[in-house]
Amino acid sequence: MSDTTPLLSIPHQKTEFLLLHARDGHNEAWKAIYARYRRMLMVRVECRMPGFLRRRFDSEDVLQEAFSKAWERIASFEYQGEGSFRRWLSRIVLHEFWNLIRAEEADYKRESSNDGTVDLDNLHRETALGPSQELSMAESKAQLLQKLEELPEEDQDLIILRMFEKKDWQEIGTIMGWSRTKAREQFDRTLGRLARSVD
Repeated sequence: MSDTTPLLSIPHQKTEFLLLHARDGHNEAWKAIYARYRRMLMVRVECRMPGFLRRRFDSEDVLQEAFSKAWERIASFEYQGEGSFRRWLSRIVLHEFWNLIRAEEADYKRESSNDGTVDLDNLHRETALGPSQELSMAESKAQLLQKLEELPEEDQDLIILRMFEKKDWQEIGTIMGWSRTKAREQFDRTLGRLARSVD
């Protein structure tokens, strides 16, 4: 088995290459996949994380469990372009997240209710704590994350990759399966829609 470590460190390496080597048992390939998608998926989880859950644990818990499940199922994944793995992984992460939400909400009701009722709608609207301190939006970070959740998945990924992860257009294009030009054009359109939604 040849040493692919130098190739794995290239930021623009295609996901298909990393997946092939991860399936062959190269731990470095799986680490590179985790590094590539970690922040994007964490923001996805934080967009949906009620305040009462944030006080109990870190969203990294959800992510690690989801990546463990993805690793177990990796042989069944069919690569169909750069975006296919990102979408597949997002589904696993969000499935794990909603499982967690259901379990924790049940626990929270039991622990905190004096009269048997808890206003979970208000809990879900508590202020979110996002990973970025540099967003130049008029709305608070919590409001931005709320608006981000309302966007289509692809638009969410674009905003996360550029504004939260500070990736360049080439890296974004690689992850999304686009050219760098298309990545920039799509981002501009998405940012315009997001800005109008928070006015």
